[in-house]
Amino acid sequence: MNPTPFSLPDMDRILNALSPFTETQRAALLPEAVEFTPMGTDFDEPPARIPAQVRLEPMIRHLLKGDREGALGASKALCQQHPGRVFYMLEYGVQLASMGRVEEALTVFNKILKINPKHFQAIRYIAFLKFIQEKGGEALELYGQALALQPGDLFSNLNSAMARRLLVPKSRFKPQPMPHTAICTSLPPHNFALSQLAVRSWLERGFIVYSVNTQAEIDILAPHFPGVRFYCCERTAKEKFGKDFQYLDTVMACLAQSGAEVCGIVNADIILRGEPEDWAQIAHSARASFTYGSRVNMRTLEDQHGWVYEAGADFFFFPPAFTAQLPTSEYALGLPWWDCFLPCWAMASGWPITYVYSPVAMHLYHDMKWDFDLYYDFGLYTMRRFFAPLLGSIVAENPGRNLFLRRLIATVSFAAKRSSRGVARPLVCASPTFARAHAPIDPAQWLHLEYETLVVF
Repeated sequence: MNPTPFSLPDMDRILNALSPFTETQRAALLPEAVEFTPMGTDFDEPPARIPAQVRLEPMIRHLLKGDREGALGASKALCQQHPGRVFYMLEYGVQLASMGRVEEALTVFNKILKINPKHFQAIRYIAFLKFIQEKGGEALELYGQALALQPGDLFSNLNSAMARRLLVPKSRFKPQPMPHTAICTSLPPHNFALSQLAVRSWLERGFIVYSVNTQAEIDILAPHFPGVRFYCCERTAKEKFGKDFQYLDTVMACLAQSGAEVCGIVNADIILRGEPEDWAQIAHSARASFTYGSRVNMRTLEDQHGWVYEAGADFFFFPPAFTAQLPTSEYALGLPWWDCFLPCWAMASGWPITYVYSPVAMHLYHDMKWDFDLYYDFGLYTMRRFFAPLLGSIVAENPGRNLFLRRLIATVSFAAKRSSRGVARPLVCASPTFARAHAPIDPAQWLHLEYETLVVF
């Protein structure tokens, strides 16, 4: 980093000059050694989901009926209606690839690269098809190119790891014993069956389990969860948000007193999969690195496939020292944005970041119970408090902000989550359980929840 261009006397003068300003103005105006760097352009950046679904409606209509041939024909017709438009060409190639027409799909994806040589989606799909053709060396080289363009891409990370393992079957990985690791959650005082499945999966993999609850909740929960250590806290977010949501500060306090070598937070409806050695691998990573990952949404727990929900994170592991460095906040388990904030704060604080790409955390689909007003309120809170104080304050003070706030918050959320993923060290579990875990080319990607990626176990 370049040294600050201001000497100490100049800094004193600047601070005095800024004294009449608000805290937000001072935060924005204090000198920082920030160099200007051009972002570059990608004229084939994927469109937002709803506009994409509108553009692809003729194809999607056939997919909803299970008519794969009709979807293929519709995607080809869209290419003919919009010649040279990479967006439609990519979808046509995806439909071809998913139907096993590999050579035709490769022809389409290679045409895309002639238009835009850095189109990472075309590159990663070619890599997948090269691996199917038993050209593993070419596949790995192409996955490397895709990851250089998009380091946090789940498709490329998971598939390149599978390819590397199958090409070089002798792994140097040596299983390590599980370090003393504590998980903290906040169990709901209802729906015991699902929470019991989740907690059992944690205990079976060697974790110490804590739950933060009020005493009234503990009286209800304790008989049903004999293996859980309860941490009582009556200070909750009920007065502000109507329920006894436990603050993130309280969760960190619970973990700080646990005496564990590694600390973790897992949402109460997450069922872990994988061998104990996989979770020991994850816990060892978290001794010196903020290590986290996302859930896999599933129809049933017996399925051998699911959809990684990339818009959020559901498990986090970190060194005990991290608990003392987190600032106090309004975040609480069960409320939005804390899962976005944690890895961003870790990254900004200088902690190494690790993201777990293996499908290790299962979650059963259920009706969404989101309060979208709270989602946007916490998004604005996060901007004002941490991410962009000046912009957040400008937006908050604008009486007409409802016209653009939702789009702004959604964009900030997506950018923040992808940014932390992009700098993270990738972790792929080493046990045979995950040897063939991969992300196939998905012809129905626009039919899922937003930012979901199909994975096969």
